[in-house]
Amino acid sequence: MTTQQAMDLLEKLIARLKVAEKDRDATGLSPEAFAVFYVLMSDGVEDPLKAAQAGESIECLCRGGCGDILARFKLKLACTCLRQRSGARRFTRI
Repeated sequence: MTTQQAMDLLEKLIARLKVAEKDRDATGLSPEAFAVFYVLMSDGVEDPLKAAQAGESIECLCRGGCGDILARFKLKLACTCLRQRSGARRFTRI
């Protein structure tokens, strides 16, 4: 990679960062929920904001000590995303 190619790549990454920061501010999501939103959006998942907000709501409800429920939700969300990406019917039963 040449210096010019590296500079071009860096400029593209900075532009993506600026867009992500604007999206983060517009969604009002927590940093963790925004990370979920951004990955889902990047993967082309339908309505990633709704999925991220649902995860954030469950996480807020579970902060008092229901980590097992939160872990199961995250696993179910991940399996749903994998199913959607691969076209498979089922990865796991929760």
